[in-house]
Amino acid sequence: MGLCKYCGQKAGLFRSKHKACEAQKIAGQTSIIQEVEQFILHKEEFENLKSKVQQIASENFIQIEELNALYGKGFDQAVNHILEDGVITEEEESKIGNFKAQFEDFDTRIDTNDSILKVIKSLILRDLLNGNLPKSRINYVGNVPFLIQKGEEFLWVFTNVAYHERVNKTVYVGRSQGVSVRIAKGVYYRTSSFKGNPVVTNELRYISTGILAFTNKHVWFSSDKKSFKTPYTKLVTIEPFDDGCGLLKDGVSAKPQIFSNIDGWFTYNLVSNMVSLV
Repeated sequence: MGLCKYCGQKAGLFRSKHKACEAQKIAGQTSIIQEVEQFILHKEEFENLKSKVQQIASENFIQIEELNALYGKGFDQAVNHILEDGVITEEEESKIGNFKAQFEDFDTRIDTNDSILKVIKSLILRDLLNGNLPKSRINYVGNVPFLIQKGEEFLWVFTNVAYHERVNKTVYVGRSQGVSVRIAKGVYYRTSSFKGNPVVTNELRYISTGILAFTNKHVWFSSDKKSFKTPYTKLVTIEPFDDGCGLLKDGVSAKPQIFSNIDGWFTYNLVSNMVSLV
């Protein structure tokens, strides 16, 4: 006779759990996630949240070692709710900071889905939309192959970026916007605008994979076959799509530069607004 791994009572021949006990645990996990989300959104006292979570856990077969993952899922849901419009307010930033401050090793034990990176992106865009050059909010770990200038700071770095050059023509389909968007001041695209993907009509030539970086002065790219930097003031057009963007700099012989495997929504908003500030 098997014993239920949740309640410890007899579960029946060749059985290790009661369906009701398992359902109760799942309901308890959901309840904790919701409690965490609501705590962040409404900035309540952390001790109240902690005691409520422990009570739910003890009543629903949830072990202490499982709580970090549940705190993390609640944090993810709260961040997604806050960033529904893509831009974070100062009050929402304070709520997130208040929650983050309650945990040691927050980045490794709670924020396992990198939701804090979404917050940082939104803070960068908030600065730009307010007409301010954003301050550096990242500490890039690793070798950055760029000799940046005095006073130049990294705003964001993407790795494993595929770089292409358009030889003939590429059409972007599925977007709610037009094919090409002229850079304009104060532009902000919501994430729902980025549903398109590149459809090659002739040839989009893959060049190499490398590191793409954005500073407060330039767009940088480095790979084993191609490296360059482009001042924001030289950019004239940006084409956004779901997982990347295309940039065109000023010049008769300039070729469209296509980057993929990046956050297209963030990149478009970052670049288009940096152009209007520098």
